[in-house]
Formats: sequence, structure tokens, C-alpha cells
Amino acid sequence: KILSAREIVSQKDNGFLTTVDKEIDNFLSHQLAGIKSYTDAYADAALQALPATLHAVKRTFGGWLSPLTLVRLELFGAGTEKYFYRTLRKDILTRQEASDDNFVLSCAGHWRNVRPRMKAAMECDIGDFPQSDLQRELLELRTRLGRDLYKPFTQNGVRQNISRIYLDCMTWMKTCILLICLALIAAGVLGFLGKTAIGSWLLVTAGCIWLFGTALHRFAARKIRKEVLNLAETLHEHLEEALSEDIAQLLTSRVSAYRKLYTEPKHKVTRHDAMLKPLQQQHREITRQISDILHR
Repeated sequence: KILSAREIVSQKDNGFLTTVDKEIDNFLSHQLAGIKSYTDAYADAALQALPATLHAVKRTFGGWLSPLTLVRLELFGAGTEKYFYRTLRKDILTRQEASDDNFVLSCAGHWRNVRPRMKAAMECDIGDFPQSDLQRELLELRTRLGRDLYKPFTQNGVRQNISRIYLDCMTWMKTCILLICLALIAAGVLGFLGKTAIGSWLLVTAGCIWLFGTALHRFAARKIRKEVLNLAETLHEHLEEALSEDIAQLLTSRVSAYRKLYTEPKHKVTRHDAMLKPLQQQHREITRQISDILHR
């Protein structure tokens, strides 16, 4: 009777956990059905991050010709890409964190539903919902998503294209600043020698060159912002395609993280089966030995 009862319990365990797995599979299917809404929203984040990036470009590049801008010119391409990526990543991960919070609430509700049913079917209390364990897993998944967001930047050559536009300014910037410096030095020397008229004329010339360089600077700034805008629009299209796979993997992984919480009950079923199998194989022999003992 004991062996028969244990076998029935084991069968109930397997059947119950299979039911739980099917419920989680249905949950995953529901999650995967929403991939399109995720990718659309996350791809739109590229356009939403654009105004802040354009403002950063305007602030760092400045509005007038400056030797400091020339010195830092080679750094602006990487800096602009980095700012754009960080703004985009922050926006997407904030959205994903909110989605993960809703996911945790759904999992907690399912856990509360499973707990009494499992206790009745398996005589196993799985305890309170291990929210911190699941949240730790979700944090790792979000971190991985943040790293994967950089792939479209690399594939579209965002840094190289922006750097090229900045570096195109180097020749005329160097020429203007060099002419201004020569005019100022000559004006200083002539002024020291008492030729103030020519020195004043050179100062005016230096000022005119600076104004001309500033006009070119502002034209270049508009061109750079336009290039960043074009890159953002291209990136928006590629992000939608790239994120589709990443989001599908993330949604599958986070449901797997929830499924993992039922590992211990599954181990209990395995242990029951391992204990029952040799006993069931010897069932007739054990029954005969018990019968012999009872009739002695």
C-alpha cells in the first residue's frame, strides 16, 4: 500500500509540474506576442534621444571659432556618439525596468496561485515568492541588453561618420587661427616699432578673419547637427530590426528565470522517482517476503 501510494503521489507530482510548465509556456507566448510594441517603442527612443544629443553637439562645438575647439576636434566624434548611446541606453533601460517590474508582479501573482495547489498536490510548500532572486536575474538581463544596444552604432559606423564631419573642419580652422595669430604677432611687433596705423590695420584684419572663421564655424555646426539627425534616422531603422532579436531573447530569458524558481519541486519529483523505481521493480519479491514474515 505504501509503494502504491508513493507511486500515485509521484504521478500527481509529474502531472502537476507539467501543468505549471504549460502555464509558464502560455505566459511566454503572451510575452512574445508583444515584441512588436517593444521594438517600436525602443526604436523610437533613438529619435527621442536626438534633441538632447543635438543640444550637446551645439554646446560642445560652440558658436564661434576657438583654438580650444581645434585642439579637441578629434575627440568630438567619439564624444557625440558616446553621449547619443548613453542617452538612448538610459531611456531604453528605464522603459525595460518598468516592464520588468510589471513582469515581477505577474510572476508573484502566478506564484501565489501555484503555491496552494502545489501544497495540495505534492504536500510541498514552496514558500513566499523569491522576488529578490528574480529581480537579480532581470538586472543581469537588462545589463546585457544595454551592451547589445551598442551593436547598431558599430554596424552603422556612427562614430566614424560623425568624426569625419568634425575632421573636415580641421583644415580651414587651422588656416584661420594661423592667420589670426600671424596678424596679431605682426600687429604687436609693428605697434612696438611705432607703426600703429599698420598695426591697427592688422588687428582689424585679424578680427575680420575671426568673424569669417566664426561664420564657417556656425555653418559647420549646422552641417554636423544635420549629419547627426540623418544618422539617428538611419539608426532608428536598424534599431528596430536589431532589437527584435534582442527583445525576443530577453523575454524568453526572463520567463526562463521565473521557471527556474520551480527547480526544487522538480528535484523532489526526481528524487521520488529515483526512490520508487527500484522498489517498484522488486514489488512482488517484497510483497512475498512480507507475507512470509506475517505467516511465521
